[in-house]
Amino acid sequence: GSTPPTAARASRAARSYTFDTNTEGFALNNFTSPGNLANIEGGSPPSLSWDGTVGHPAVGSLEVDATFTAYNQFVLSTLSLSPLIDATGKTAHVFVRVDTADGGAGFAGGAQLEANSTTSYHGATGTYTTLTPGQWKELTLNLAAQTSPFDASQIIQFSVNFSTGAGPDGGTFGAPVHAVFHIDSLTDGSGGTPPPLLDQTFDKSIENYVLTTNQGDAAAPPTLTWDPAVGNPSPGSLKLTSSFTGYNQDMNMQVGISPTANLTGMTIHAKVRLDAIDAGQTFGGYVQIHASSIGFIYAAAAAIGLTPGVWTDVSLDLAAPAYAAAGFDPSQIVQLGVQFGTGNGTDAGAFPGTENLTFHVDSVVAQ
Repeated sequence: GSTPPTAARASRAARSYTFDTNTEGFALNNFTSPGNLANIEGGSPPSLSWDGTVGHPAVGSLEVDATFTAYNQFVLSTLSLSPLIDATGKTAHVFVRVDTADGGAGFAGGAQLEANSTTSYHGATGTYTTLTPGQWKELTLNLAAQTSPFDASQIIQFSVNFSTGAGPDGGTFGAPVHAVFHIDSLTDGSGGTPPPLLDQTFDKSIENYVLTTNQGDAAAPPTLTWDPAVGNPSPGSLKLTSSFTGYNQDMNMQVGISPTANLTGMTIHAKVRLDAIDAGQTFGGYVQIHASSIGFIYAAAAAIGLTPGVWTDVSLDLAAPAYAAAGFDPSQIVQLGVQFGTGNGTDAGAFPGTENLTFHVDSVVAQ
């Protein structure tokens, strides 16, 4: 469920990318499709970089360099998002420009803003807009107006597409056109404050979390699902079921972070509950939060126990983790997770028997 008050959440932007200091995770999309310049062999491949001298309304933008040789060619600048973004009721906005230098004045194509939703990548596209060399143009995509199966509450990608279009009937493209484009200020247009770097409330989905386990062959398969009825402080949470049969078994739910998050000086919190059903009353294991930086360099909080039926605030101080591998960098977090396990047990002690457990996790935030 939601961590902040409803009014505070409503005043936030769904997302804001201003490219003030870097590319913020954007890259050229090389998915397989006819006309995608990122895949075409021969000639000069397109490139994407950060430009600290150009932008709108302030300096700092993406620069895309591409050479077009035919109609129906395109270059796609894409940001893959994890956790997924809830942009319910929002309209996405972005400013784009084709430069007048080089062959930009000869670029007769256009641009459009695109989005994909859910892990099935259901797509939506904004209006194809022609560009005027040297002038910034605003592209929009009304996410609220899209129809199913597109789901604005689970945005997994944003893209800006520059293309030559279909061209006139029977027309030939002519000489290659080299163009330099700039992209800036991809927002929801609300003017609201940017959202926190990490604020997962599981109001509508599992937000891209996946489950990995080390439970042995005898354990029943664990599950990770979304529970709309349970949460802290409001309904909506991750629900994990597990069947532990011995010591040194664990269940780990984790999510990739894209774009990379700078959580320097912050503490990651999660609300965790061991349900007081089945064998929950006898579980003597642990829970801990962990995070990884670029290169999947690992850090973790100390393992703590849980009281059945009680929500517990579990935390990881990134400035002082209980364990951190050499090179761990809290300014470049690429993954985080919550792990549950049975631990080592007592010396020569036998595991008490199969423990069928249910856990809930909510309100994963960095503060």
